Amino acid sequence: LAQGENLHTLFEFQAALQTNVLQFPQPDVGTIGGITPWLYVAKLCADRDLMVSSHGMHEMHVSLLAGVPNSGYLEVHSFPIDRYILHPFQFSNGTARPPDVIGHGVVFDQNKLFSFLL
Repeated sequence: LAQGENLHTLFEFQAALQTNVLQFPQPDVGTIGGITPWLYVAKLCADRDLMVSSHGMHEMHVSLLAGVPNSGYLEVHSFPIDRYILHPFQFSNGTARPPDVIGHGVVFDQNKLFSFLL
């Protein structure tokens, strides 16, 4: 069972993990409340010997998954955000590598966004 993209609080994740049927937890940094709660969920999963995977926002999750010992799968969405950021992650042979910068590395390329200005 995979679950997590629609869980919005740590309490919801704790309850889901306590059922002992969740095999592929997928917290979403955009819905769980940010980086700190996401890392807390990753720790809860590690305590149960579960790999933590991602949902959405692959440009953020690639760095988060690289920073935890129990990283699982990186879900890559179809929206081509990599075209609009300065440091897209590198992907080859089924492996993703986060940007080699401090922090999460998501910095928008203002020149590429200019054409969308209304």
